[in-house]
Amino acid sequence: MAQWCQLQMLDSKYLEQVDQLYDDSFPMDIRQYLSRWIESIDWDTVAVQDSLATIRFHDLLAQLDDQHSRFALESNFLQQHNFRKIKRNLQDRFQEDPVTMAMIISRNLKEEQKILVCAKEAEVKTCEFIIFSTLTKFIQKLIDHIANKKNSMLKNLEDLQDEYDFKMNTLKNRKQDGFWSSIIRPDFVVVDK
Repeated sequence: MAQWCQLQMLDSKYLEQVDQLYDDSFPMDIRQYLSRWIESIDWDTVAVQDSLATIRFHDLLAQLDDQHSRFALESNFLQQHNFRKIKRNLQDRFQEDPVTMAMIISRNLKEEQKILVCAKEAEVKTCEFIIFSTLTKFIQKLIDHIANKKNSMLKNLEDLQDEYDFKMNTLKNRKQDGFWSSIIRPDFVVVDK
């Protein structure tokens, strides 16, 4: 996905950082409408070669003319006006020094990349927190479930022990009475707890 498209999907705090990169020296309108073309150029190389910077400056002006024509076809008078003004400002500012324009574009693209990296790192941290939080809740539910099962099993064991004790005491009492002495086997041993 194009860098400019990725930037537009970020939270507003990151978009504010992008907004701070652009001003009258290189308006965001140019970045918006010529994003594919801008991202297709190696501006680092352009920024160190005067002749290449001059060529790219004239290419940029041609791109602005093409976009102006599209606005004319769409009858978008406001954008036609804005692009005429932008073109004049760029010519006034960079006609004699197109390397400066290339340096501005190069710097802005690098800053945009930094903003994207920061946003992705924040997203990863948020995802990690969500995963950790979800796992913590799951583990706590599992611990609670196991504790409930353990308590239930202990209760059942206590009930069984009580029943066993009751029956054994009943047998002991009857044995002492001699009532069951003929029925109980002599090798039967009663274990007290």
